[in-house]
Amino acid sequence: MIDDILDFSKIEAGKLEIDSAPLQLVELIDNLCSTLRPLASARGVILEQEIATDIPHWVSSDAMRLRQILFNLIGNAIKFSGGRSECPGRVAVCARLAAGDPLRVLISVADNGIGIAPEHLGQLFRPFSQAESSTTRRFGGSGLGLAICQRLVDLLGGEISVASTPDSGTVFTLMLPLAIASAPAPSGDNRLTAAQPLSRPDALANRRILVAEDDEVNRKVIQQQLALLGYRFALASHGAEALAMWRQGDYDLILSDLHMPEMDGYQLAASIRQAEAGQQRIPILALTANALRGEATRALEAGMDEYLTKPIRLAALQAALARWLPPEAALVDSAALTALVGEDHEMIREILGDYLDALRSLAPTLHEAFEHNDIDAIDALAHRLKSSSRAVGALRLGELCAALEQAIKNGDSAALARGIAEFAPLHTATAARIEQLLKEGHLA
Repeated sequence: MIDDILDFSKIEAGKLEIDSAPLQLVELIDNLCSTLRPLASARGVILEQEIATDIPHWVSSDAMRLRQILFNLIGNAIKFSGGRSECPGRVAVCARLAAGDPLRVLISVADNGIGIAPEHLGQLFRPFSQAESSTTRRFGGSGLGLAICQRLVDLLGGEISVASTPDSGTVFTLMLPLAIASAPAPSGDNRLTAAQPLSRPDALANRRILVAEDDEVNRKVIQQQLALLGYRFALASHGAEALAMWRQGDYDLILSDLHMPEMDGYQLAASIRQAEAGQQRIPILALTANALRGEATRALEAGMDEYLTKPIRLAALQAALARWLPPEAALVDSAALTALVGEDHEMIREILGDYLDALRSLAPTLHEAFEHNDIDAIDALAHRLKSSSRAVGALRLGELCAALEQAIKNGDSAALARGIAEFAPLHTATAARIEQLLKEGHLA
């Protein structure tokens, strides 16, 4: 629900951008149906797909937003079709080319569910609305999904329509313009794989994920999911191999099964935490099919950061990875001070100089306070640096100081230690960047 509200807010504010790039539409629909089929099966729903053979292999559109639209429509169809004793639920996803020119594709999602009364069809795409008040109580939801879908379709230059008969089913139809595209150039790195991403390529290009998974089917699933999300990754078949690869490679996150031969996920996490010895901590996420009582607690105690269960939906995996691998912010936003004090370059130069002096004096004081376990001093220094860093546009340092404050508030000594360890290199890099801006005169 929070993700829906954030997406809707971005759309309404005009801040959501469409990123058109080559994508394999047939594979996108096929993979999405494969991802949702276990959910459909669990609800007693048959999920079918029918894709016309004349759809071009490569087309240009925004894969992430297209998947978001279809994920919502197919998910809704499954939700409103399941649980009916009189007949089995059935959802059909069909794609075909529309007649005429320019090139357009028609994608329909049909179900045999509860249907929608004619008088309620007009409010389906309104934010925070559902067909009836009882719908939220029975099925949940934010009432934003279809409103977001319609706005995304508008941004893609398409149309969305709905037809429904109460107690018989509903059909949503997308009509989207497409342009035939060429396949992207293949990567020359066979070990680390990069496929056409669903997220912004620039934000993920340098992020590398190490996957530890022994089951061949699960390996193929997670490999496809990470490729669709645009992450580069390497695969290990058990914990011992993953540990060796982590020691040799430069990875940003580890995604590990818990139950593997030779070395399981618990031992892998514990070994890595011991080897890190207070250095920068790599996020380790557990991904397991055994959602047993106490297992999540055991995984966290072993040093893992989050516990995920298989099969995991693509959107849920994307959200989890985004939590631990957020897009890197710029070290310094050179326009931040201009927005605050105008284009007085002398004033900006003076403020940046004062900030540099404060940064150089406060950094050693912060480390000294940590060595003496002076929590109050750390809190005061982090708060002061957070405010001044944000004011001058030192974004990443400001966020780190905010994280230090939060760690103190939560009484999380491990998070505090990690933040202090990250502070020194980030403070050095930030100071160097500001010195460069002052030298080059790029102050606006």
